[in-house]
Amino acid sequence: MAMQPTKWANLPLRLVGAVTLVVSAALWSLLFRTPTRSPDAIAFLLALLAFASLSAGSAMLVLGQHLFDQVELSQRWTRRY
Repeated sequence: MAMQPTKWANLPLRLVGAVTLVVSAALWSLLFRTPTRSPDAIAFLLALLAFASLSAGSAMLVLGQHLFDQVELSQRWTRRY
């Protein structure tokens, strides 16, 4: 049974997206604030977390409830049993 969209269904997703963008901005600034001559594992981890959270946060903020919309796929891209 699908969830019925309501007027307030978008708000939590968009708020989580905005918070995620703030956290990713903090990670990004922390990444460039630490001067290193050669990147270490921590720098790569911070870059990975910042990129992933920027991507997820922007998707949640922009799409909101439409993030979970179902789309029809072409016959070409579906499994044939």
